[in-house]
Amino acid sequence: MAFSRDASYAFFGQGNLRVEFYITLSDGTVIQELDYISESYVADCPGFTAGVWNSTDRSYSFHVTKDHQFARLKFDSWRVRGGFTMSSSTKAHLADGSPWTPDGGKPDATEISPGLYYGLSMGGPDVNVDATLSSGRRIAFKGRGGSTRLWATDGWLKFCEGWKVLRSWAGPYSIVYWDVMARMGKPGKYVSGHLFHNDQLLVGSRVGNVSDKDDYVLFTDNFDGEMSGRYKDKNAGHTLEFVSPTKDKKWRFDLQHVVTQYEMGAGAGFGMSGFANRVVGGEVGGVQYEGRGHSEQTYWPEHIEQWKIWLVWGFGFLGKGKTYVMKMVGYIL
Repeated sequence: MAFSRDASYAFFGQGNLRVEFYITLSDGTVIQELDYISESYVADCPGFTAGVWNSTDRSYSFHVTKDHQFARLKFDSWRVRGGFTMSSSTKAHLADGSPWTPDGGKPDATEISPGLYYGLSMGGPDVNVDATLSSGRRIAFKGRGGSTRLWATDGWLKFCEGWKVLRSWAGPYSIVYWDVMARMGKPGKYVSGHLFHNDQLLVGSRVGNVSDKDDYVLFTDNFDGEMSGRYKDKNAGHTLEFVSPTKDKKWRFDLQHVVTQYEMGAGAGFGMSGFANRVVGGEVGGVQYEGRGHSEQTYWPEHIEQWKIWLVWGFGFLGKGKTYVMKMVGYIL
């Protein structure tokens, strides 16, 4: 679930305040909310930060403690009502792996790529979900989750041609990874990876290549699985390696797509795909664990033709039927 105040999709003509969340049920049902809102408020209070994204007939809100140890999110929309809580014992960290501090930490520690900044509020908190669908069906469960904050100097498509992001949990391990293909500054791939064991950071790094002295993270696409995205990127999963030369340790995790959670096309092979993943891994030479995760991959053009904008978003924001329309448009484009 994402709360946004940015101009990345301003050319769609829907404004700059939006909420996104996706729910995939065990029977394959997918609920997609990509909702533009009339107004938003953020309150900075002594012990917490709260926000409300609100329109006449729907509302979304969050409440996060200043120490990043607890968050409550609520939603009241056309398709689902309810909320979830996240409780964490993991300290917040920044893009370079350094810990977050109330004064903001090192000036450049949050930069993940030119123009894009990143803070990892919660690495792998416990999550409790309780919601009711428009059909009257109640969904309530416990699991693992996470929280991230991103901010940018401009709309994302101006300085970023694509990204891959994943969160995974396997046994005592929590994994968070981002890579961004930058258009601005020095174009190329920028990464940020965090690996936690029992809520303690093992590796946090922006180094995406082999190093003799610095902790680093290596990310490889795999193509030998059965499920891939509909657009340019045809990987079926990934291999993620965290390495600490000073500790002489390496951790490896293999991820395989098992459920397509959402897809949205922009034409000519561009678009976004999200997956639920099976995860297997651990310390190399040690105990291996199996778990689950989520990943998202995107490739975007710098400009999208007006007719495609109208097709994807003009239909997509007609109301309660937009989930079905977005699926149909994804196949067309």
